[in-house]
Amino acid sequence: PAMNVLLPQISDDPHRKAAAPAFNPVVEKDMNEATQKFVTSNFDNDPDIADKLFKDLGDNYVFNNSMWNWYATPNTKIPNDQGAFAEYCYGDMISCKENNGLACMQDMPPHWINGTN
Repeated sequence: PAMNVLLPQISDDPHRKAAAPAFNPVVEKDMNEATQKFVTSNFDNDPDIADKLFKDLGDNYVFNNSMWNWYATPNTKIPNDQGAFAEYCYGDMISCKENNGLACMQDMPPHWINGTN
């Protein structure tokens, strides 16, 4: 329900667009409704199953807790945009790799570990 990329989609739908943002309240509501519809569709012989499963506050509480197991992955496009994801994660973070003196000093152990005063 979280619109994540599935392995078969990589070959079946190589130009898949990005999924809608799952944190958007409208998208979250659509995901919940689609999940409830999917659950009730498995009970074809009982037309009142939706009322039995999603009837009161307790049922909705249990349903909402069950939806916590689903999460949206950071990348929902094919092919993924690793460069943009790395930029989002690390941005302009300094490192000793670029010969940044401050970053190199942060990687050094404290003076008392080396035995110097």
